[in-house]
Amino acid sequence: MKRTSIIIFLVMSIFLISSNDVATSNVEESLIQQELELTIPELNGFVSHAPIIITNDTQLEIFPGNGTESNPYIIENFNINASIHEGESICIYIADVTKYVIIQNCYLISDLDGILVARTAQNSVNIINNTCIFNSSYHYEGYGIDVFDTEGVDIVDNYCTHFEEGIRLRYSEYSNVTSNTLDLNELSLRVDYSYNSTIKDNAVINPISHYSAVMIYNSDYSTFVGNNITTGGFYISGVVDTLYFENNFVTGKLFGFFVGFDNVVLTELLYGQLYLYECSSVIIRNQILFSTSRAIVLKNCMNITVEQNVLNDHGHGLTLYTGGANTIDNNTFFNNYLGLYAYSSDLNDISNNLFEENEAFGIHLLYCERNVIHHNSFIDNNIGNPMFSEYPDAIHSQAYDQPQYNILSHYMDIWYDEVTNQGNYWNDYTFNCDDSYIGYEIAADPLTHEFYYQDIYPLFEDLSGCYTQTPTPTDDTNFSLSILMVIIFASAVMYRKRKT
Repeated sequence: MKRTSIIIFLVMSIFLISSNDVATSNVEESLIQQELELTIPELNGFVSHAPIIITNDTQLEIFPGNGTESNPYIIENFNINASIHEGESICIYIADVTKYVIIQNCYLISDLDGILVARTAQNSVNIINNTCIFNSSYHYEGYGIDVFDTEGVDIVDNYCTHFEEGIRLRYSEYSNVTSNTLDLNELSLRVDYSYNSTIKDNAVINPISHYSAVMIYNSDYSTFVGNNITTGGFYISGVVDTLYFENNFVTGKLFGFFVGFDNVVLTELLYGQLYLYECSSVIIRNQILFSTSRAIVLKNCMNITVEQNVLNDHGHGLTLYTGGANTIDNNTFFNNYLGLYAYSSDLNDISNNLFEENEAFGIHLLYCERNVIHHNSFIDNNIGNPMFSEYPDAIHSQAYDQPQYNILSHYMDIWYDEVTNQGNYWNDYTFNCDDSYIGYEIAADPLTHEFYYQDIYPLFEDLSGCYTQTPTPTDDTNFSLSILMVIIFASAVMYRKRKT
């Protein structure tokens, strides 16, 4: 009878637990649905319409207006679902026109692009208050609003969701992207070769991949003011010093953008992301940064000290791009794609850091020289070798160091401290007393199985008498040995006196 009661109790417990899981799942789905309902504008007052394809001025004449600056053609209040029209994947396409056009208050569902504008007259297109939705909750393709080779376009108060890129601005200088909401896109906003543009007061919410939210490529003299990015932050490539940033927020904190600063100390917890260009003698300390594309970027910087920071859940925790002679000390790099990435950055001292559970390498050095990497701990980095996962024979290493010319020379990086002859701790390194000593091999080319670098003095928790290469004594070691000899001598003298 007792056994029967126990069985009944267990069955009821399992049922209650599973019921609770179902209830929790239903609640989560309900919350998600509520969030979507609150976020996406309601579908009221729109007129159903087929996709609109405009490739010349004449095709615009069916819309209100006459195409002048004071009386532009207006495309508005349409509900366009391109997915229900065979052969159509773009809701509104306008190219090669010279007339003034406003696209506003439309509700667009597409299999590719919501709105695509290309090669129109200068300052002739306004895109205002549209809702663009990609027709899938699981795949992210196409562009919410895609503008190409169109100078002076205004993109204002639009909502784009579930696209590969929410808004893409290409070769469209003097454009204005203001007060848009970009929600649940793979990449929220891309600005390519669009000089003198203004990106202002946009809300970037929940980018699917926080490794990148806003990408800026060679868009000289552009201004970024008042943008709020929940995760991902800014990724900047190309010209940097002519860009202007003010009051942008990343993960709820300021985006720190510094050009040409010297002798500055950054210790207050003000920043969600830091970008330094051509700075020197700056100290970055005690920052806690999470969930961005690049947490800290040092480009063309010298003599920067990065110490006691926590960098968690980034594309790159720390990026060193050219420059050098920096000190990277006592930081925690945890759960990033790459912990530390350096390109052509030389003479850096990288020591006493923890690199743990970074998806790819803890440290990735490319075309770097004379860096010294020592007394760091590498724990469970590069599990599964994701950068080379399609190559089953690729070697596995927690660090990657590829020299520029693939030759050994005195310009090579050094993976140990030359004073103490102590290297780094690698939790996947094992040493057998019967094996010939080779140290920990750092991959130079995982595909060709080439190793140019070794940590020849890896650190152990227990040497067990196997480690035959004795570290060179330091001054502190010699001093300690001297004190020890004095103590032994004094003890012997006292023992002899007692005996006599």
